[in-house]
Amino acid sequence: MFLSGCKETPKLEGFRSQLWIEDKNGCNGKRTYLAEILLSKTTELKGTDDDDLVKILGKPDKYEGGDRGKRVYYYYTQQGSQCGSGLLLEGTKIMIEFDALGKVRMITERKY
Repeated sequence: MFLSGCKETPKLEGFRSQLWIEDKNGCNGKRTYLAEILLSKTTELKGTDDDDLVKILGKPDKYEGGDRGKRVYYYYTQQGSQCGSGLLLEGTKIMIEFDALGKVRMITERKY
C-alpha cells in the first residue's frame, strides 16, 4: 500500500479565487465578502502547502519570515493605508501562519 504525505489543493466552495487575486491589497472592496468564506474554511486549509495556498489566494500582500523557517502571509481584506488613499490605519487583513515545513498552521483575522 502506498501512502502519500501530499494533501490535494482544497476546493473552497463559493470562494472566487480570481476575484480575490485581482483585488490586490483589498483596495477595491471585493475581498470583504470573500474573507468571510475564507475564514469559514480554516479547518479545510490547515495543513495546506504554501504553494497550494498561493494558487488559491495569489501572492501575499505582505510577508514576514520568522525564525526556524516559520513564515506569515498577510492578505488585506479592506481599504486602509496600504491603498495609498490617505487613511491612517492599515485595513483589516487575514494572517496565515505556516510551520517550518511550509504547511498552514493557523488563519486569523486582524482588525485595526
